[in-house]
Amino acid sequence: MSKIFDIDSKLIVFLTKIGQLIIINVLWVICCLPVITVGAATSAMYYSTVKTIRKDRSYPAKEFFEAFKRNIGKATVLSSGALILFLLIFVNRKIVTSDISLKNDWLEMIYNLLIVILISVIMYLFPVLSRFRLKLNKIIGLSFVMAVRFLPITIVLTTVTVFVVWLQIVILPWPCIFVVPAAWCYAASFLIEKALGAYTPKPAEDEDAWYL
Repeated sequence: MSKIFDIDSKLIVFLTKIGQLIIINVLWVICCLPVITVGAATSAMYYSTVKTIRKDRSYPAKEFFEAFKRNIGKATVLSSGALILFLLIFVNRKIVTSDISLKNDWLEMIYNLLIVILISVIMYLFPVLSRFRLKLNKIIGLSFVMAVRFLPITIVLTTVTVFVVWLQIVILPWPCIFVVPAAWCYAASFLIEKALGAYTPKPAEDEDAWYL
């Protein structure tokens, strides 16, 4: 019985990872409060989740804040741009669908497709930012290419993410917000890492390639 509570036992390791996930999730919620920092917080959540929980390297809070500070500039531009673009598409779609004189099924379908494409690209946007040191246009371009190249993964990521958001807003009690996002981030990373791995260059001999 005592072996169950040994520091290296499966139970203790599992509970430790759950605790780390909650820590990362709480930090994500706090850092999302200014709204404009959602992108930086999401990028930091992905980075720290993969590095500390999946790869057992370093500490959650340390890696989260280092990633947050490192990417806050680019992440803010990307998240702000994505939000503005989404609002433009959504408002135009609303106008087309609500005004009978402007109603056009094909136009509505195009706006729906644009929303799906935008969400699909966002699925990769912040993981790419967390992993690679690229210019903004390269981050966007690579995210789009990955969304198309790994279409089955993209469909799963987009569908489940939308469902998880709906579940949290409509069904689950609000305290679950401190667990659900990081839990889904952890699960999604098993799919996203396959896509990121296809574009990860071979590390130098002296490089700490923790992500491999």
